[in-house]
Amino acid sequence: MTLNSTFLPAPLKHNDIVEIIAPASAGFSQENLKKASDFIESINLRPSINLEIVGNNLPYHSNTDEIRAEQLIKALYSTDSKAIWCMRGGYGSAKLIKYIDNYIKDHGLPNTPKWLIGFSDITILHIYLNQKFGWLTLHAPVLNSVIEKDLKQEDIVLTEKIIFGQIPNFTLTLEAFNYIALNNKEDIKGVITGGNLCVIDKTIGTGYEIETNNKILLLEDIGEKGYSIDRMLEHLKDAGLLNNILALIYADFTDSDKNLEYALKSFAKKQTFPVYKCNNIGHGKINYPFLVGSTSEITYSTKENPSILLNYL
Repeated sequence: MTLNSTFLPAPLKHNDIVEIIAPASAGFSQENLKKASDFIESINLRPSINLEIVGNNLPYHSNTDEIRAEQLIKALYSTDSKAIWCMRGGYGSAKLIKYIDNYIKDHGLPNTPKWLIGFSDITILHIYLNQKFGWLTLHAPVLNSVIEKDLKQEDIVLTEKIIFGQIPNFTLTLEAFNYIALNNKEDIKGVITGGNLCVIDKTIGTGYEIETNNKILLLEDIGEKGYSIDRMLEHLKDAGLLNNILALIYADFTDSDKNLEYALKSFAKKQTFPVYKCNNIGHGKINYPFLVGSTSEITYSTKENPSILLNYL
């Protein structure tokens, strides 16, 4: 499934069209949808929203699988738009993969990569587009969370700079979480992948199972208790997805319980690869973006603590 090359979307320019889609859940108001559109305009881009972005009285998703898939496929193949920004995550993006696969059989892959922006349930689209299309995609705040934050907040500003090609990289401090990481002094360079742990766990055994060989794997989640996180990590291990990773990075695991730290540290302690903790990626108040499929570097250099250099260009 993996392509031999990856493609970085071109930096956006003023007045480029951004498709606003909801491939998973609704859970956002019409007011927030209007604010999201206003935000896109405020950064000198043009929002495009399908009138059927939300259906009526659907319990799980923003619309039917067929309509959500149709909107996503249109956004992926449109020659007018340059970016796709997801309104929110939730549940349901994985259901759209079969529709894209069927469309590809008749139409092939899109000719030009474009920005896909989002996180949480959108993780499955990052994995799929990176592994199937060869696109580099941006794990970053969904629009529903953007408009609920201070728009001058660093993660929002950083996301904007990345899609406009104004910043080449960003560095975050890491905490060594096991003996291997604590005693390692050599830099680790490799492709970074990952996202939401629960979503990634559910890719196992599917045609879009995450590919982790020789990669840096970053994981985050929300609302999962310690035992559940431990169970999913053990499942990744048992399925062989951690056999050849370069490193594992725990990002934010928000709204968990008192057993979270035990779950993360006890699992890390048993591993033969370096495990690190990185704050402010995921469902927390700050959600720094990373480019799925890009080459990043965990470096020890001259700092007391290791850090990760996230590349965007």
